[in-house]
Amino acid sequence: MAGFEDLIRSAIEKQGNLSAEGREGIYNSSRQALERMLANNPTLDQNSATTQRQRLQKAIVDIEDSYRKADVSAPAPAPAPAPAPAPEAAPIAPPIPPIRSAPPAPELKSQPLQDVRPAEVQTGDLSSVAPNRPAAVQPSVSAPARNQPQPRVEPRMEVPEIPIPAHAEDNGAVELEPEPFNPMLLKKRKKRSYAKLLLWTIIWVGIGVAAWWAWTFGPDLIKARLDGSVPNPNPAIESGSFVPEGGEGWVNVFEPDANPENLELANRSAAELIQADGRTFARISSNAGNSSNTVLVKIPRGVLETLKGEAATFEVMLRSSGNETQQFAIFCQFGTMGSCGRKRFTARKQVEAYIFDVLVNDKMIGRNKSAYMAFNTDLALGGKPLDLYSVRVRVDK
Repeated sequence: MAGFEDLIRSAIEKQGNLSAEGREGIYNSSRQALERMLANNPTLDQNSATTQRQRLQKAIVDIEDSYRKADVSAPAPAPAPAPAPAPEAAPIAPPIPPIRSAPPAPELKSQPLQDVRPAEVQTGDLSSVAPNRPAAVQPSVSAPARNQPQPRVEPRMEVPEIPIPAHAEDNGAVELEPEPFNPMLLKKRKKRSYAKLLLWTIIWVGIGVAAWWAWTFGPDLIKARLDGSVPNPNPAIESGSFVPEGGEGWVNVFEPDANPENLELANRSAAELIQADGRTFARISSNAGNSSNTVLVKIPRGVLETLKGEAATFEVMLRSSGNETQQFAIFCQFGTMGSCGRKRFTARKQVEAYIFDVLVNDKMIGRNKSAYMAFNTDLALGGKPLDLYSVRVRVDK
C-alpha cells in the first residue's frame, strides 16, 4: 500500500470524476478495509490501530479539501439567456370542405287534362272526323249515362335518368382510389427493420459475452469462494523493466546474488542458485506432500526497524519453473510485529510481480528473534519449484 492518500486518489481516478457521494463511498470502503486489516492482526496494540485510523482520516480530509478548493476556483458558468417569448400564434381555422352544388332538379312537365268524353256527333255529319282517319264507332249512350262523372286522368311526370358514375359498382358500393406512392414511408419502414436487427444483434452479442465470461472465469471464482482466501492480482511485468537495486522508495529484502544467506530451508525443502540470461535466481521447492511453510526468506533487522508501526507494501518477483501454472502461498512470520495471513497466488512461466500490503506493529521483536517471509511453492503438494528473483518492501511516510 503506497500510502492511504495515494491509494484513495488512485481509486477515485480509476472510477472517473466522481461526485461527493461517489467519493464518500470510496472513503467508507477504505475505512472498512483498514478495519479488516486491523482485525487480522490481533497482536497490534490499540495505539498503533488508532494511529492508522487517524492517518486514514487525515488523508480523506486532505483529499476532500483539494476537491473543495478545485470547485471554488472553477469559474461559475454564465447563466443562459432567457428565451424570447414566442409570438402568439393566430388561431388556425379548420379547413372548409368544398361545397358541391346540388344537381338541378328534374324539370316536371305537366299536360292539360284531357276530356275523355266523346264528342257529340250528329248523324250523317263527318266534319269532326280527321281526314284519312277512320271514324270511331261510338256506342249508343243514353242521356243519363252522359250526365255521369267521368274518371279523372292525372298528369304524367317525366323524371330524367341520372347517370351512374363509371367507378360505381352494381351493388352501390363505391371503390376508393388507391393511395399514391410515397417514398418517405418506404424509407421509414426500412429504418424500422434495421433498428430491430441492430437491437437483436446487440442482445445476442451481450448474451454471448456473458456466457464466455462465465465459462472462462466462473470456475476460478467459485473455487476461490470455497477456498476462503482473497485472490491477489498478478500485475504482469514487461521484459527489461525489472529494477534489482530498487527505486521509488523500495528497499531490497532478498536478492539471490547479493544476500543468499537470508534464504533458509526447513522440512526437507530444497533451493539452488541458477544464473540464466544474465540474471541470478533461486529455484526453491517445498517438501512434496507437506503443506507446512518449508522455504523461509529472512528479513534483515534494519529493514524491520523501518517497518515498525507502518503500512508496508511487499513485492515478490518470481515465476513457475515449468510451462504450467501452479498455485503457491506466502506467509508473514513477523512475531510480535504481526502477520499478513495467507496470501495465495498463481505462478506462470513469465516473471511477474506479486504485491500485497501488511500493517506492521510498532513493537519491535527481541534481539534473538528473527522475522521471515515463508513460501509454500506448490499448494497441490506436488513439490513443484519456483524461481525466486527478489523480495523488496516500500513504506510511505
